[in-house]
Amino acid sequence: MSILYQHSLLLLFLTPFHVVSQDNTNQNDQTTLLNLKNFWSNPPSLSHWNQSSNPCTSWPEITCTANTITGITIKQNITGVVPPFICDIKNLTHLDLSWNYFNEDFPTGLYNCTNLEFLDLSENYFVGRIPDDISRLSRELKYLSLLNNNFSGDIPVNISRFSKLTYLDLRQNLFNGSFPEEISNLNDLEELFLGFNDFKPSRLPHSFTRLKKLQTFIITEANLIGEIPGNLSGMVAMELLDLSVNRLEGSIPSDLFLLKNLKEVADPIRESLVVSFPYTGLYIMWVFPPSILETVKHESRSMDCHGTILSVVRLWRRASLVGASCVQDFVEHE
Repeated sequence: MSILYQHSLLLLFLTPFHVVSQDNTNQNDQTTLLNLKNFWSNPPSLSHWNQSSNPCTSWPEITCTANTITGITIKQNITGVVPPFICDIKNLTHLDLSWNYFNEDFPTGLYNCTNLEFLDLSENYFVGRIPDDISRLSRELKYLSLLNNNFSGDIPVNISRFSKLTYLDLRQNLFNGSFPEEISNLNDLEELFLGFNDFKPSRLPHSFTRLKKLQTFIITEANLIGEIPGNLSGMVAMELLDLSVNRLEGSIPSDLFLLKNLKEVADPIRESLVVSFPYTGLYIMWVFPPSILETVKHESRSMDCHGTILSVVRLWRRASLVGASCVQDFVEHE
């Protein structure tokens, strides 16, 4: 038997085997999804999931890549828990289970979704502590949202071990412990949300200024104390910074104004006035004392402030400005 004939025969057998294998994978994944539907007591919103239809073309909650199931997005007011067998879909990279009624501890069965890049469990009723071994989630994770749940305790240090993470949202939970300084090790992080949590009184870690790719940082109403760290100019990608409704003190670091990409800063000391830098696109939320009661509007005007043209876009509260004397003359008193 010639070598050429042997190779041709080998290809003849191998090619159909590959097709059958992919078909088997798709069939297994469809079975897993139907088991998932049954596990959740066959919710009416998933009534179109059936054996005779194709998940890739007929189920809007399913995303496929090259006819392989890679994404699940279910926002259907599902109740109960997230079963571990959801990870039997081995090519799953995107899992969005937000806006449901899951009311369990953190679903550690998701540790078996080894290719997961996107995980959204926001707007649910998950409870308890985020497990210390949360780093057992896929190391490919780039997006993690646990927004608006009932998680409590500390944010574990190991959440900082997802080296590819670009988005982390832990807002609006019941955290009453601390958040780890090691978050500053997430070198690719672009958006970070820690606000609206009753953390133990803590200072904003100076190491956070090393997050050079961070574009959005929201830590509103998070029991921050002390002064704002210096060296904010190191956060070169920053566009939106919100440190408002905390117990910070002292002055706004002057190097904040060296951030060329910055568009908006929410007043980190008290209440706010929007001030824009028309030549840079920068919007600053200036400072008001806490005794403001009355409301007044002032439309756009401009003036020179230490060589920089400022435009007061809109002032909703009547009072003298604090820490912004070059704008103070704009505030009218009765």
